[in-house]
Parts: sequence; C-alpha cells; structure tokens
Amino acid sequence: MNSRLIGAFKEEEALTYLQNNDYIILQHNYVCPLGEIDVIAKKDNTIHFIEIKYRKNNTYGYAANALSQTKLNKMYKCANYYLKEHKLIDASCVFDLIAIEGENIVFLSDIIGSM
Repeated sequence: MNSRLIGAFKEEEALTYLQNNDYIILQHNYVCPLGEIDVIAKKDNTIHFIEIKYRKNNTYGYAANALSQTKLNKMYKCANYYLKEHKLIDASCVFDLIAIEGENIVFLSDIIGSM
C-alpha cells in the first residue's frame, strides 16, 4: 500500500476515534487560503482544531514530535480564518494532536493553549 493510501486510512482511524469519544466532526481536510487543518471537531461547546500525524514506527522519531512550529503557526492562522468565515469569533477553541504510532493512537489535547 502506498503512503497516501496509508495516510488516508490512518486519518479514517483518527476520525473513528474522535467519533467514538463524542466529538462531532465539523470539517475533514479543511483548506483555506492560509493553509490546511486535518480535522475540525466540536465537543462540549469547544471547537477542536486537530492535526493528525502518523509514523509506522519511531525509527525517524515519534509522531507526537513531528508537529513543527511552522505547522502550528499555519494551523493558528487557518483556525482564525475558519472562525471568521463561520462567524464563531467568540467560540472556545483548542488545538489538539492525534499521534498514531503503529497501531497506537495518542490524543494530545490543548497542545498550544486555548485561544
């Protein structure tokens, strides 16, 4: 299986994980002029902007460590764009990471502090 198919399969696993944990998926692969966010979901009146990272193993580092400051900055800008676009400026928001390492899913919430 090529890496794109594996990535798509792992994203589906992440979506299933979120839905099984009472998240409502608002957007999957949201794209705006400022960037892209893998998943935008809602739980308990909080909007979650979620990046998904997958590593087959930790030979080249852990999935949780693969989120760069550059990507976080783009997520932040893209999230602000989404909030303005959907008139949700006063919404409570957090940035999360789903790190999939092999078959293990690790959910890291509020990775850069609430907006």
